[in-house]
Amino acid sequence: MLSSNTCVDCPSGWTKGVDNECLLIPDKTSYGTNYTTALKTCAQKYNAQLISIKSAAKNNFVTQWFKDQKFDAYFWLDATRVLKADSSDSFIWSNGDQLTYTNWESGINEPNGNIPEHLDAVEVCVSV
Repeated sequence: MLSSNTCVDCPSGWTKGVDNECLLIPDKTSYGTNYTTALKTCAQKYNAQLISIKSAAKNNFVTQWFKDQKFDAYFWLDATRVLKADSSDSFIWSNGDQLTYTNWESGINEPNGNIPEHLDAVEVCVSV
């Protein structure tokens, strides 16, 4: 059973998350979309943003949420790659915060698990 924050009333079809937010997977029947389209869908259709996972608690919640819905898919995070002058790179959240929590595939130091960039994923929209 998922424990969720009860301080927030979410619209019908949305799920209460752990950070005073409401979560939505807009289309569970598709194989997903590209990152740019996912950003636009959340922003324009739902006045929301892509999900940010900044803690083990939220990661566990989202993992269980997907399992409870019998939904298995890749999904986009609200993070972006920052290329540095020394040719290294890192990731930040769209609000500029550094990624301080990661739970990436072992040996792979990036959130996409070294999955080909052309792969589509579903959007998980977050409204706070």
